[in-house]
Amino acid sequence: MTISCSLRVILRGLNQADRQSERPGLIPGALRLLFAPEEADTYELGIKSTLLSGDLQLNATAFYTDYTNMQLTVVEDLQILIKNVGESQVSGFEIETQSLLSDHVYLTANYGYLKTEYNSLSAGVGFNMDNQFINSPEYNAFSALHYYYPLNSGAELVFIGSWSFNSKVYNDAINTEAASQPSVSIYDAAITYVSPQGDWRISLRGDNLSDERILVGGYAYSNDGSVIGNYDTPRLWSILPEVSY
Repeated sequence: MTISCSLRVILRGLNQADRQSERPGLIPGALRLLFAPEEADTYELGIKSTLLSGDLQLNATAFYTDYTNMQLTVVEDLQILIKNVGESQVSGFEIETQSLLSDHVYLTANYGYLKTEYNSLSAGVGFNMDNQFINSPEYNAFSALHYYYPLNSGAELVFIGSWSFNSKVYNDAINTEAASQPSVSIYDAAITYVSPQGDWRISLRGDNLSDERILVGGYAYSNDGSVIGNYDTPRLWSILPEVSY
């Protein structure tokens, strides 16, 4: 059994400010500060462990970030802009496990929790302090089961099934319901044939087997109330050959 711990602290991490003249929508000839630098203090505590004679790996990380002059992408007057919205904080944890259940069965499982919170907002940002951050699910989880089946020829068949979950996600800062993605589970599967020498393989994959419509980006135009969004790939079948040299 081995256990190791780590502590990482990053103080005053910085995203730069932006200045540009003659940008469409701005006063011609003016040099305008579009957004101020974003500053962040980040604290992270992690632990890594190997248990059960190496058959189980368990890792966990807890984190906290405090933002000043947080930068967000917003839509104003049919323009997509980056603005400073105020002060905020993010905290949460992640747990990762990898387990060898038998000589031929391997399991991975991850779980994450995320809490986002605005502490103060700049004037005129257009949303409330209780809004959720963009693309920040409160809960997420993932699990995959691998089964390795050796053949008499020395080749191998690998069967993989996986499940992932994200809780509700808002795709814009004002939390437009029409541009949000409800909680969703995704199921994928694959069968891979690996040659006896391991120098080539071919896989049959099925992604998003339940054919979920997943909105991965979206925002509302304030002028006319219309919503624009982008969807992820629907159910997809593919055959993937690979050759190693």
